[in-house]
Amino acid sequence: MADEDATNKLRARMASDGSPRGTDTELIAISGAQPSKLFALCGDRFGCSRAFRAGKFSVRVIGLAGGCHVAMAICVVEDHQWMLARDSMALRVGERAFVFALPGVLYGLSLPDGCSEAELERLEETFARYSAYQNLAVREAETKPESETWSLPYEKLKKLAEQSCSKIAAAGPPAGEAAVDIAAAKIQRAVRMSAAVKLTSRALLSGALAPADHLNVALTTPPAAAPLPSVWMLAALLDAIETGVPPAATMFKGSAEGFWWLRKEGLEFLMGVVRAYGLAAKKRPRVDVALAAPEKEDRGDPPPASPAVAAAAETGN
Repeated sequence: MADEDATNKLRARMASDGSPRGTDTELIAISGAQPSKLFALCGDRFGCSRAFRAGKFSVRVIGLAGGCHVAMAICVVEDHQWMLARDSMALRVGERAFVFALPGVLYGLSLPDGCSEAELERLEETFARYSAYQNLAVREAETKPESETWSLPYEKLKKLAEQSCSKIAAAGPPAGEAAVDIAAAKIQRAVRMSAAVKLTSRALLSGALAPADHLNVALTTPPAAAPLPSVWMLAALLDAIETGVPPAATMFKGSAEGFWWLRKEGLEFLMGVVRAYGLAAKKRPRVDVALAAPEKEDRGDPPPASPAVAAAAETGN
């Protein structure tokens, strides 16, 4: 009954006045004759990396106003979404190439040749505002093959990861694991994480995920920009949904100022939405579907091969 109530609450809040409670703002969109490509980076010198989405790239911000203003910044390629966080790295590694570090996943983003300098400058400003951004790019006299886009900055990225106390995303394979298995595992993790991002953002946009009831919010002093979610909130949510067990420890690591994260009530609410769809919490997408098919939660199609959280993300439609 509690699970059913959670789902009804989410739907009711979205439908109560015919419009979402929050705002969904597109900050920048980049498209061209060729699509942007999204890679799962993995393997030694990223040699096992694989492109798994291609399409228009955009950055959006979900904002929830009211007594406690909070926000969530999201990157999108085709139907795949990932979160920007001030405690997670976003790195420029080439003229039109970027890397994003999220729990268990390293994304590589390759933008089309038609990008203007003005667009790239705006994009850098956006990443600097919503993530732990660094520019590691070195201007090259000639264009490099796409495979070298990721292999050349590998050592720099490895050094940054070693300096990080959390080592957010491991790119290397376990001993003896085949390259195709490494890439498939990373892509599956990315697809599940995308669905968790959609579930959270839609619940926030609808007003069903309420700061007073479900979130811990640590404002800056004095109050400045709207608090953003910690990357560890996303990791804890995905792990809780997949295991069916909320984490015993806090979901936040480091200084809390300027961040928001889920309280126990928020975690249980989102887990209830997932359980209400009747899918097993540990269900994984088939490898061929994750590699070849678009994520179905945005199209309203039944998701028999998607993870549990992907089905719950449909509540935003």
